[in-house]
Amino acid sequence: MTSSNQPEGSSFSEALETHVGSLITALDKGMAKVLVPYGLIVLEFKLLKFCLGHEECTATQLADVLPTDPARISRLVNSLVEMGFLARRRLPNDRRIVMLSLTDAGRERITESDRAIQEFFQALVLGISDEDLGAFASAALTMTANYDALAQGPATDD
Repeated sequence: MTSSNQPEGSSFSEALETHVGSLITALDKGMAKVLVPYGLIVLEFKLLKFCLGHEECTATQLADVLPTDPARISRLVNSLVEMGFLARRRLPNDRRIVMLSLTDAGRERITESDRAIQEFFQALVLGISDEDLGAFASAALTMTANYDALAQGPATDD
């Protein structure tokens, strides 16, 4: 596959790595800049956004969906609890399990910051047709599904 945006002599996989890497960098840097006035870093935003979609969750659940290690999740949770954006609750039947939920302040902060992030995303896609955005989303979903299948390993017949 040849593209005018592909460097001469490079393979599709090298071009994909370069372009996706550049996009991820742009998204991360842009989101970080947008979040500064809200006093959040990108991982805190993603953590709060996950909590917004779940009444309660555990740090283990957060570690499964966020691209970082459990120790960092713990530090992020502690920070967000100290800021008053998250609350902890131990389960009465198993005191080892700590449930996390958004506070009213956390819900307000994630709603405000998410609005700003959505405006940033809208600015990024200016000039891109709905058809091209749909094709990009479809390709990204297929690649993610392919990765998930690879990560699970080969199927075995038992």
